[in-house]
Amino acid sequence: GTGRPLAGIEVIHSDHDEALVRNVDTSRRFSMLEERLQTVHPGAYPLPHFYDIAFAGATRADLSPEESLKFAARRIGEYSVNECC
Repeated sequence: GTGRPLAGIEVIHSDHDEALVRNVDTSRRFSMLEERLQTVHPGAYPLPHFYDIAFAGATRADLSPEESLKFAARRIGEYSVNECC
C-alpha cells in the first residue's frame, strides 16, 4: 500500500463474489471545496451568460451571503452527482 490511512472507499464495481474499490482522498477534495466556497460573494451568482437564454433574460437575483453559499454548494453537489457518479 501507500502507507496512508484510508480516507474513504469508493466502490467502482460489485457483484456477488467480489468488489473493486479504490481509496478516495477526501481531505484534498474538501480543501478544494473550501477554497472554492471562499470565492463566493453575495449578489448575482456568477453563472455563465449562456444560462440567460434558458431563463429568457430574467434578472438575476441579488442573493444574500447565506443564500450565495447555499447556491454554490448546490451547484457543486449537482456537478458531483452528474459528472462523478
